[in-house]
Parts: sequence; structure tokens; C-alpha cells
Amino acid sequence: MNSLSDVELDQTLCALSGSERRVTLEVLDHLGEMERRSAFRELGYSSLFDYARRRLHYSESSAQRRISGARCIRDLPQLRELFLEGEVNL
Repeated sequence: MNSLSDVELDQTLCALSGSERRVTLEVLDHLGEMERRSAFRELGYSSLFDYARRRLHYSESSAQRRISGARCIRDLPQLRELFLEGEVNL
């Protein structure tokens, strides 16, 4: 990283930020599917929140934001693009 110019550092951070949003959207999609299937129960967890906390090691607030985000995206698919563009966030 030390060899990057300021411009290269900025460009890299912008690209990583976009990648982070895409990966987060995939996490939200997978959480939504986990909830739809109630697969967390088969894995021994009492709720999706319990699964996100204990299996995925999210903090309480991070788990709740991701679960809420997954539900919002399921109910309002138009939010997907807004999330990817950084117009809305968790």
C-alpha cells in the first residue's frame, strides 16, 4: 500500500467500497434465503438472529441491521440498486 500514489489509493478504496456493497448484498440475499427456508433451525439455532450472532459472529446491532436489510430487499427489490449505488445503507 505504501507504494500507491494518493490517486491510486483513492481509486482502490472506491473499487473496494463497491465490492463491499456487492458482497454485503449477497450476504443479505443468503440471510433472506436462510430465513425463507428456516434452515437455521435445522442447524440448531432458535432464530435467524441467533444464527447471525452465534454462527456468523455479528454483534447484536450488526445482526439486526443485516436481517432487517434482507427483509427490506425481499419486500422492496428496487432497493437493491440503491444499495449498490450507496444511496441507501444498512
